[in-house]
Amino acid sequence: MNLLIESFEGGIYLAYQVIGEQKQLIKDDHQHPMKFLSVNQARGHFSDQGVASAM
Repeated sequence: MNLLIESFEGGIYLAYQVIGEQKQLIKDDHQHPMKFLSVNQARGHFSDQGVASAM
C-alpha cells in the first residue's frame, strides 16, 4: 500500500491510499475520514499494514 498524508489547517492530517494516479480517502468503520494529529501518528497507525511508501 502507498499512502499520501495531507496536512490541513487546524493541525488535521488525512490519509489517502494511492493506486496509480488515483487517491482514495481512508475512512473508519463509520465511513468518516480517519483524522490524525501528526504524520507520525498516521504512519504509526498503518505500520503493520505493509505500507510500501508514505508521501
